Amino acid sequence: MTKRIIAAVLVLSLALCVLCACGTTLSGTYKTAEVFGSYTAVTFSGSKITIKAFLAGNEVSSAEGKYKIEDGSITITLNEGEESDLSGSLAFAKNDDGSIKIGLLTFTKQK
Repeated sequence: MTKRIIAAVLVLSLALCVLCACGTTLSGTYKTAEVFGSYTAVTFSGSKITIKAFLAGNEVSSAEGKYKIEDGSITITLNEGEESDLSGSLAFAKNDDGSIKIGLLTFTKQK
């Protein structure tokens, strides 16, 4: 009986490791808390990401690119292949309440 329990625990552990090894993908729009109408919105679709900055409720900048989440970090590449190619990695966490944390910023999923 205990050998079966140990075997089951090992199989479940291996399955969990395989799932964790796969990259995480997100979908939908997340945004930071608004301060006087200013915030950042991030939209995920497949491996694509769109980042928009708003100041006093007006969009002031926008960028598109690709993202990849692995090992507790998110790597974002904007303007891939262009002269102004930007790429960087930040810490990433998905919180229990459905929000995400990228670097020091917390983003809440929009409905």
